[in-house]
Amino acid sequence: MNIIEADAFRNAMLAWHHADDWCRALEKAFNIVLDQHNSVGYSLNDVFRQMQRGEQPKVSVEGLWAEEARLRAEMEGLMACRRAAAKRREVIASSRELLGDHREPWHF
Repeated sequence: MNIIEADAFRNAMLAWHHADDWCRALEKAFNIVLDQHNSVGYSLNDVFRQMQRGEQPKVSVEGLWAEEARLRAEMEGLMACRRAAAKRREVIASSRELLGDHREPWHF
């Protein structure tokens, strides 16, 4: 491998690791938002149970639905970012293979 190929390979590896780190960070963010979304869902269930018993809900149903919609939209955005980052990681891995290295990136 000549110097130009070595530089290209090193740049591809750095880009792959950056994309992999970005995927992991997006996954953590998604999990946090998913937990928040689940919490809102539990709160909605509690409100509906209160209403079935004829009680006045302690929190606004409309507010909970708005929060649920906001969190769902945020999760959809994070999923789109994760898909894009994963695709970028795949493209970088393919370019690395074109340079002649077929080892997995995490071996470095």
